[in-house]
Amino acid sequence: MNSLQDREDRRRRVLSLSEHGKALLPALRETWEDIAQCFSQILGAQDHHLLASITEMEHAFAEQTMATRVREWRNQRLLDRIQIVDYRPEWGSYFKAFNYAWIQRYFSVEPIDIEVLEQHEEKIIGEGGAILFARMEEEIVGTCALKWTEPGLYELTKMAVSESVRGQQVGKKLGLAILARAREMGAERVFLESNRKLLPAIRLYHRLGFVEASSGSRAGSEYQRSDIRMEIKLAAAD
Repeated sequence: MNSLQDREDRRRRVLSLSEHGKALLPALRETWEDIAQCFSQILGAQDHHLLASITEMEHAFAEQTMATRVREWRNQRLLDRIQIVDYRPEWGSYFKAFNYAWIQRYFSVEPIDIEVLEQHEEKIIGEGGAILFARMEEEIVGTCALKWTEPGLYELTKMAVSESVRGQQVGKKLGLAILARAREMGAERVFLESNRKLLPAIRLYHRLGFVEASSGSRAGSEYQRSDIRMEIKLAAAD
């Protein structure tokens, strides 16, 4: 009897989740829901008998893998959770905190950083620019600024995202929104300055449509850490 009880106890222990496994459950549930939605999308388009539907599904997966479909679905779901809102004075602390955090993580804070961050209303908004914020479930999780430099030319600057939401499409949503705002404000070109070691940021800028400028990496830069300048030409807003 004791041996039976011992075996039952061992089996229960084998099937129990660790604390780390339990912590992963919410993210795994979201992933399974994304997979289920992708299958529903494909299956919902089928109105034939079973073999024909299987053939059509095989063709669908040949055109785009399941992994790609799930990734695209997840990215869109995350984008839909993010709301972009305009600057409010009470959110100025987020603008400063997010930016100081990433600069200090990778570089040193420079005088130009202090000037722009501490006087953001005067140096950005007051000079014809804009500051946007990303909000998820009423929490501010990211920010980005558009700085006027000359007629038709703006700088995308001070993009920063909370560490708690990295990898959740916040930077992409901010980038798309700031470029849309630039078009509304009559921008013909937008440039940015960055550092090549910030690989995720550089990849994001490329996906947004920025290309490396031909004018040189340090030409006219106010930032010591800058070693790349990127630009995008904008179509006029409708």
